Amino acid sequence: MAATAIAAGRLRLSDAEARHLGGSLRLRPGEQMVAVTPDGVEHLCVVTSASAREVAADVIQSSPSRREPALRLRLCQALLKGDQFDRILEYAGEVGVESVQPLLTERTVVRPEAAKLVARRG
Repeated sequence: MAATAIAAGRLRLSDAEARHLGGSLRLRPGEQMVAVTPDGVEHLCVVTSASAREVAADVIQSSPSRREPALRLRLCQALLKGDQFDRILEYAGEVGVESVQPLLTERTVVRPEAAKLVARRG
């Protein structure tokens, strides 16, 4: 989220952020949320309007962001068909997973070519 998304005590989000909050998570007016800006400030907000195109909220309180969690999580996940692995990566990031280790297990259905594995490594 851009720090400029907050002005005059109001938060406005659009594009991917609005699609995620207003569309996927179905955030509704009256609900509270915490927005963290790149400058390390947490803003407690009350949603005034929400859709997949734009989310607007009133900032109730702002304070310095809490430090990083002391616990570092690494997820070891078998490869999945289709875009399911990408969804797992997205969800893992949302809950604070620090790194993800893809696995090829005995029962993994997906068997990517070795050249593709090397290309995606990094």
